[in-house]
Amino acid sequence: MNIEINPTRTHEDKTNTEKRTVLFVGSFAQATTVTTGGQMFACKTLLESRLSDNINWILVDTTSELPEKSLPIRTFQAGKRVAIVAYHLLTKNIDTTLVFSAHGASFLEKGFMCLLSRLRGRRSIIAPRSGLIVNDIHSALRRRYIKFIFDRVSMVICQSPHWQDTFKMVAPNANYAVVHNWIDHTAYDLPDPVEKSKEPVRILFLGWVTRDKGIYELIEAVLQVAKNHSVELHICGHGDAVEEVEAIISSNNADSFITLHGWTGPDAKLKQLQLADIFVQPTHFEGFSNALLEAMSATKPIICSDIPALTSLVENSVHCLHFKVKNSDSLATTITKLINDDSLRTDIAHNARRLAQEKFSIEYGVTQFESLL
Repeated sequence: MNIEINPTRTHEDKTNTEKRTVLFVGSFAQATTVTTGGQMFACKTLLESRLSDNINWILVDTTSELPEKSLPIRTFQAGKRVAIVAYHLLTKNIDTTLVFSAHGASFLEKGFMCLLSRLRGRRSIIAPRSGLIVNDIHSALRRRYIKFIFDRVSMVICQSPHWQDTFKMVAPNANYAVVHNWIDHTAYDLPDPVEKSKEPVRILFLGWVTRDKGIYELIEAVLQVAKNHSVELHICGHGDAVEEVEAIISSNNADSFITLHGWTGPDAKLKQLQLADIFVQPTHFEGFSNALLEAMSATKPIICSDIPALTSLVENSVHCLHFKVKNSDSLATTITKLINDDSLRTDIAHNARRLAQEKFSIEYGVTQFESLL
């Protein structure tokens, strides 16, 4: 996908109020499903911000398709995108190439795009946005490739200080900047649910229904908690563990209090957040969780795993409660603690909301990119 914002004003016809030209590789396609993710939101908000007053954007879309295509098709599509980037670098007077990447094959592709930008003498900025890149770091070959790319780009944008420290262990001499994810917290000013009873306690999960998102530990924990408390678990998302999760729910006769909603659209998601009493983020790996930001902005008490990518952002017993990652017993104990302590739920929810307003606003993200671009 090749789109030029304000195409009537290109780099070649700059006037005294000249704009910089940025080749932006990211997620821009109109969502064909309700799975609009953090990267698409970040790209959209940058394009709609005041940055466009001073930047002429050239966009190359790399939005993932669902269901996932076969390997030959994905390889062809990646090659086509690389060719589009090369074309723009050869034919346009690009100032900076900005690349949002994930992990695995995505980083391989996007890293190569950054190399092309360097070969043309252009600034290149790469922003890895997947917690699963840690698996690449643990692979000797991929780790060397990451170092090779980081050492040659102009800047590596990290989603948190934790990720900056992690990347520095791979490429200590690269240039880094920390830019947290951001959110429009005003969209989550939700009214209290009407006629909501104290029980059952509604627990909400938003995200991919996969093993590395901690879905199995969450279900095991809720099954434990349900022995002594009236609870409901609402799972909004989809993924490769759905069929097994359905089987676990059925075998435990938990259909009455564990519900799989699939992916939910914006309005349905806001409704789920409004009704929720507790939001749980049990992930094993995370870049920077937009679902967590949504729950914070919606003033919901949060429980999250104690992985560094999360503990570096939200403080235990202040903005959330942490539990030991991959440990369903620890999660069950933490859920029970929140159920039994109304004051604690209220305090951490309001603290998290204030943190989202102060540290993770759209204005924050735009200001940070303004200085980098």
